[in-house]
Amino acid sequence: MSLLRLSSLSIAAKIPALVVGASVVIAAGIGIPAYNSASHEAHQEIDMKFGAVLNGRSAALKDYLTSIEEDLRILAASPLTHVALRSFHAGYDAMPNAAADLQKLYIDDNPNPLGEKHKLDAADDGSLYSAAHAKYHDAFRTLLEERGYY
Repeated sequence: MSLLRLSSLSIAAKIPALVVGASVVIAAGIGIPAYNSASHEAHQEIDMKFGAVLNGRSAALKDYLTSIEEDLRILAASPLTHVALRSFHAGYDAMPNAAADLQKLYIDDNPNPLGEKHKLDAADDGSLYSAAHAKYHDAFRTLLEERGYY
C-alpha cells in the first residue's frame, strides 16, 4: 500500500524524501555508535573516580586503624597502665555488687549529660575503685579526647 503511494509521488517529492531518509539513516549510523562510545567513556571515568575515592578512603582508614593500634601498644606498655589496672581491679574486687554499683555511680548518677559522661573524675562514694578512678582517669581521658576516641 505504501509502495503504491510512493510510486504515485512526483520525482520532486521523492528526491527530498530520499535525502531526508538517507540523512536519518546516516545520522543514526553515526549517532548511535558515538553515543555508545561516549557512554562507555563516561562509565569508565566514573569507575576510575570511584576507584580513586575508594583507594583514598581505604588508605585513610588503614592509617587511622594503625594509629589506634600504635596508641594501644603504647598504652599497654606503659607502667602507669599496669598500675592503674591493678588499682581498678582491687577496687572492683572490694565491691560486693561492683557491676551494678559502678554503673549507677558512673552512668546513672553521673551529673554530666550523655556524651560527656567521661568528664566525671570520680564518684563520691569513698570506694577504692573511685580512688583509683580519681587518680588515673585524667591521664586516660586526655588520650581519649586528644585522639578523638570519644
